Amino acid sequence: MGIFRSKNAKMYTMIMAIAAIVMISFGVLVKNKDKEADNKETVIDNTELSRVLNKELSSNYPATPREVVKYYCKILKCFFNENLTEEQFLMLIDKERELFDDELLKQNEYGSFVQNRRDEVANFKKDKKSIINYVVDDSENVKTWYNDDKECASLLVRINISGSELIIKDEQFLFRRDKNNNWKILGWKDADVVDISE
Repeated sequence: MGIFRSKNAKMYTMIMAIAAIVMISFGVLVKNKDKEADNKETVIDNTELSRVLNKELSSNYPATPREVVKYYCKILKCFFNENLTEEQFLMLIDKERELFDDELLKQNEYGSFVQNRRDEVANFKKDKKSIINYVVDDSENVKTWYNDDKECASLLVRINISGSELIIKDEQFLFRRDKNNNWKILGWKDADVVDISE
C-alpha cells in the first residue's frame, strides 16, 4: 500500500510540475502577444493619416498661411493616397473645412462638399493617380494686404501628381484672418507656372 502512495505522490508531483510549466509558458506567450499588439498600435499611430487626424486645430491651429497650406496639402495627400474608412474620410472632411473661411464654407454646403470630394477621390483612384509631393512657396514670398479692414494673404503651391504621366499643378491660395486671428483659406485658383523653391 505504501508503494502505491509513493508512486501516486510522484505521479501527482510530476503532473503538477508539468501543469506549472504549461501555465508559465502560456503566460509568457500572452505577454509577448500583448507587446506585439502595443508595438503595432504605436506604428499605426505614427502614420501621416493619424498625425493629420489627431491634430487639434482648436488648440494648435497653424500660425501662418504657409503652415495652413502645408497642413491642407497633407489632408489632400491622405484623401487621394490612402485607403480610408468612411469614418476617416468624414474626419478628414471636418479637418479640411476647419481651415476654410466662413465665406468659403457658405459656398460649399456640407452635403454637396462631401459628395464632390468623394467623386474627386474616386476619379483620382480610377485614373491610378497619387500626389507625390507638394512644394509651398517660401515665407518671404507670401503677399499680404488689407481688404475691408481684414488682413489677407496669398501664396503659391506646386502639387506634383503621378499617373500615366507627371502632372504639375501650380495653385495660388488666398487667405483671410478670422476673428480669432487665424489664417483661413478663402479660396484657390490655378496659377501661371511659377518658380517655387523648396
